[in-house]
This record gives sequence, structure tokens and C-alpha cells, in this order.
Amino acid sequence: MFRSSYGLGRNIQQIVHPSKNNLSSLASPVAPLLNLSGYTTPASFLAQTNVAISQCVSLRSDLLSSVNSFDFDNSNNQTNETYPNLILNLHRLDSISNSICSVIDLAELIRNVHKCPEWREKANESFSVLYGFISELNTDVELYNAVKKIEEHGLHKFDYEESRMIKLLRTEFESDGIHLPDADRSDIVGLKNELMDLESEFQNNIISSRNIYSVPSKSLTALNFDPTVLSQLRSHLTPPPQPSETVLTTDNYFTSSILKYEPSPTLRSECYIQSHTVSSHNLPVLEDLRSLRHEIAGKLGFGSHADRTIADKMAGRRGNVIDFLEEQVLATEEGFKREMEVLAEKKYEREGTRDIMPWDIPYYVNICKEENTVSSMDYSEYLTVSNCLSGMKNVCSKVLGVDMVEEKVERGEGWCDTLIKYNFSSEGNHMGTLYLDLYPREDKYNHAAHFTVRCGCKFLDSSDSLTSQKPVVAIVANFGSSDSVYSNISHNEAETLFHEFGHAMHSIMSRTKFQHMSGTRGPVDFVETPSHIMEYFVRDWRSLREFAVRQDGKVIEEKDVKEAERIKGMFKNLEKRQQTLYSEYDQALFGPNVVDEVDSSVILEGLHGKYSMPFAKGTHWQSTFGHLNTYGAAYYAYPWAQGIAGNVFNEMSKVGLMNRESGAKLGSLLRPGGSKDPFQLVEGALGYEWDGQKG
Repeated sequence: MFRSSYGLGRNIQQIVHPSKNNLSSLASPVAPLLNLSGYTTPASFLAQTNVAISQCVSLRSDLLSSVNSFDFDNSNNQTNETYPNLILNLHRLDSISNSICSVIDLAELIRNVHKCPEWREKANESFSVLYGFISELNTDVELYNAVKKIEEHGLHKFDYEESRMIKLLRTEFESDGIHLPDADRSDIVGLKNELMDLESEFQNNIISSRNIYSVPSKSLTALNFDPTVLSQLRSHLTPPPQPSETVLTTDNYFTSSILKYEPSPTLRSECYIQSHTVSSHNLPVLEDLRSLRHEIAGKLGFGSHADRTIADKMAGRRGNVIDFLEEQVLATEEGFKREMEVLAEKKYEREGTRDIMPWDIPYYVNICKEENTVSSMDYSEYLTVSNCLSGMKNVCSKVLGVDMVEEKVERGEGWCDTLIKYNFSSEGNHMGTLYLDLYPREDKYNHAAHFTVRCGCKFLDSSDSLTSQKPVVAIVANFGSSDSVYSNISHNEAETLFHEFGHAMHSIMSRTKFQHMSGTRGPVDFVETPSHIMEYFVRDWRSLREFAVRQDGKVIEEKDVKEAERIKGMFKNLEKRQQTLYSEYDQALFGPNVVDEVDSSVILEGLHGKYSMPFAKGTHWQSTFGHLNTYGAAYYAYPWAQGIAGNVFNEMSKVGLMNRESGAKLGSLLRPGGSKDPFQLVEGALGYEWDGQKG
């Protein structure tokens, strides 16, 4: 029941960004971390953990005392006076969740991104303690009985949001085994604590894993990496490299460029294999994680972890997900064959063979796109972090009616040197705060993600009065090799930024009574929808023309954007098939076949055969795929939500896109958070009935 939030005119506005913060001064900060009271040193995490647990114990005591002392069965008490008591206790339940999440969600962010090891270490300790405490609360029979009593006597008095909240709490309690005998409940608590340790180990291994290898310098025929970076890497290789060799790593900075641009198949192969074998020590962790998730699901009455995960999603059951994925396969079959034949022909022209290997796909896709374009426009010339932030501000002001204003990051407030901060408001009323950490560094979460630090809600203070809490969120990414907001970024990086911004705006614009249903706290196959919608704003000229400007002042032209979209779609069936493969792999990994003890690499190779996708034996992409950890059995949510997003964006486009009428459709998805039925939200935005299985 209790859970953490973890787991997008032609006048270009000048963005003034803060100077780099001096992290060495964190020992005596002026401001607490993220301006959150109480977080002044790494040790603050354990202190705040104790405070949160104490608050929860007190709230629990007040709740049980109130519910147990009230005679619901006495007909004299079945009056309107009952309602305030029920609502107060409903908010007490939510405030228990909020007290925990206010610490554990911050810990989840900081353990993944803070530049200082001690902060990361203490955040991780806090996360561990609170995760275990959450597991205990989720099997607290007295709390469960209180929830049942509140539901029984409140449903006929509650409004829709209150009713949805209490039903959700009861369902989540029961999904964690509260209905089971004492011994089984105790087993589940222990298993979930073990699972938390495994999930942390899997994620930490991804962050820390890095292969360093050398290649003949002459083989780097098409790429000019930063000489300073290359020089620094030479000292990291043992034994030392020869003078004729260049040292590389499996960091995305090298890997993405080599696979896309390097003509040498030998170098592309080496790069691919190095990057797809970088975290071999995660393979046994993943197998243990699969087994433990399956065991927990079985004790809760589910056939598999996938069945358990999907039960409360829009899809409803695993069978619907499999049907949806099969629809995607059928829809892409012929187009995929044509696109693979194009790649095979292109490889034959250059290498004399038609056999497409995994490391060939990015390279030959790029070659085909370059040869088929009729425009010399380079998207990246028009895109920087700075002007993308301007584009996000335009979406806020013109579409959503929200002001997005940059603020200075105070000394001690940040966790890295390059943090950017924005406050959001509407009609002068503060709505929330966003932090952006956009550049790579060692020991940092190496994917792009949105982290919720505080959810927007009304929580109970010490006098049982409701107090407004504004959301605090963060976007974490790893763009390019430069940490300058004025350096150019790729179109894919811009899409990633807008995608995560969609999640952030879902959190910031959400207006719910309860923290438990705020922002992105809803079914993941719905929650991904706003982020996919936001990506369209960096692909549609009506939006791009307002911020995509070259350094010489030239604004991106409509014909170039349309041509870029045409080229981008040249291999859309291949790309969709790849995502469908990942989604089916995720289902297979956490489906019923866990009991067959088929290891993750065998499953992966088999699915590549089924999908006619090339596979390199001995590689294990899954060991570095963090979504298997955070989105286990729910990766299908990406293509599922993409289908919804495309339909909603089409309706927004019909009314002009960059206006408030368009924003009303998007806002109708954002404001309710998880407090309404997602099917109703989708159909409300579309204006017609939606068939989820067909996307």
C-alpha cells in the first residue's frame, strides 16, 4: 500500500544559467540540500529517516485510536458527523505515505546522482531502512482493518477521489499479502527486503560498470573525439597502451558515435561487444531477481511477477499485453522486411556481404538516411540545452498557461556543479520546483529519468490541519561531452529532454487531495502518455520555430523539419519491432517460464530469432538495461502509451497546437494525476472511445 514515487514566437528568450556551484563548500552550506529543511550534511539522511518513522508511528497511533473508538455500528452515529472523522483518517493514511516518501524519494535521487560519495552512501542507507519499514507497514493487519472499516462506512459519503483513494489503499494492501496467514505475511516481508537489496545491487552495478579497452588509432577513421578526454583515459588502462593505440570506454559518449558513424566493421564490432558485456556480474543478480519476484508473486496468488505487475494497470492482465504486442508485430511485419532488405543491400555495396549484424544496424540506418535526405539541415545546429529550455518555457506559457522561471541554485542546495533550477507558477501562485542535472560524470545514474522528490498534496500537520505541499522534481540525463548549456545536442537528446519534461509537468501540474495519487503515481501504461506527447513539441515545426535557432540567428525552416521527419520515419518498422522485442522479452523474463529455469540470455537469443533480429552470441544487453529493474514486466507501457500519445497529439494539432485550446486537452490528462480512471481521461482528451489493444 505504501510506496515510493520512483519507480517530459521567433523571439528566443535568453536563458541566464547559474554559475557552477563549489561542492567543496558543502561542509558548511548556506542552504540545505534542495532547500529541504533538515538536510544539511550526509548524516541528515539518517536523522530525517528517524523523524519520518516517528511521524508514521504517531499517525498510525492516532488513526487506530480514532477508528477503533468510533462506534460505526451505532445508528446514532450514522450522521453527517461521521464524514469528517472518516476524511481525517483517510488523510492520516495518506500522511503516513507522505512522511515516508518525503525521505525515501529524496534518498532515491541522491544515491543515484550526488557527486559526493558520503551523500550517496547515507542516502542509500536511508533508502534501505525505509524500504524495510514500508514492507512492514504493508503487512500491518491493524492498519489494513482500519482501511476496511473506513471503506465500509465511507464509500456512500466519499466523493469520487476519496472513494478511489480508499479502494486503491485496500487493493494495494491485499496485493502485498495482508490477507494471508501470519507466517506467510512474515515471509513476504523478508522476501521483499531481499528483493530491495537485489534491485539496489543491480542498479549500482549498472552505474559502476565500465569497460576500458584499446583499439588501433588508425581504425578510428571517421571520428574526432576530444583529445583531452582520450589523453586522460590512457592512464586508466593496464597494461599501458601502445603509442599507436587509442583508449576508449563503454561510456555512451564513445559507443553511440562509433556505432552510428564508424565505417570499420571491426571497430564497430569491438565497441558493440564491449558495451554489451560490460556488466556480466549482473547476470546472476538478474536471475536471483527473477526468481525472487516470481516467488513473491506466487505467495500472493499470482501466476508470475508479470501477472502481478499488470493486474492494476490499464492493460489489466498479461494476456492483453501479449495480444497488444502481437498486434504490433503483425502491423510491422512487411515494413520490417523491406527495411532490413534495404540495410542488407547497403551493406553488400560496402562490404560485399548481406549478413546484418547488431553493430551494423545503427551505422547503415544512418548511411541510408544520409543518402536519402534532400536537405543539408543538421538538427543539432539548431538545438542546444539552452534553447530547448526556451522551448519548454513556450509550451508552459502558450499551451499550459504556466510560468517557468529560472532561479539561482544556492550554495549547498545542489548535488553537482551544473544544476539548473526552475520554479513554476500560475496567476502568481507557486506550483512546484524542477531541478535539471543534464551532463555525464562518474558514479552518476547513466540513463535519463524523472525523479519525484516531493509530491503535490494536502498533508496533515502536527495539529491535524491540512497543509499544502508543492511538488519538487528532478530531470537527470547525460547529454554530450560538454557541460555548457550552449553546446549543441542531438535531436534524440532533445526528444529525451522533452520526454522527461512531460513527466515533470505531470508531477507539477497535478492537483490532487492525496499524495498517494499525485502526478505520475498512476498506472505506468498511462503515466508514460504525457511524456510521449511532449516529445512531439520537438518534432513539430509549429513548436520548433519558436526556439530552434542556429547561432547565426537562422530559424529552422518548415520544409527542413518535414524532411527530417520523413527521414526519421524511414526505419520506423524496425524501430517499433525493436521496442516490441524488448517488451516481449520483459514479459518472458518475468512471466511463468521462470519456473523452467531458462536463463535470461537464452530467452533473449530466442526472441531475436523469433523477431528475425540479428544477435551476437555471448553478449548480454539485459545486464545493463535498468528498466528491467524499475519497469520489470511493464516495459510494454512505452509502446502502449505511444499509441495513446499519438492519438491525443493529433487532436491537439487539429486546434492549432501552440495555444490554450490544445493545452486544455493535455492539461486534462495532467491535472488529475492518478485520481481518475485513466480510460476516462484518455477518452476525454480524445473525444471518442479508445481501443487500447490496437494502440
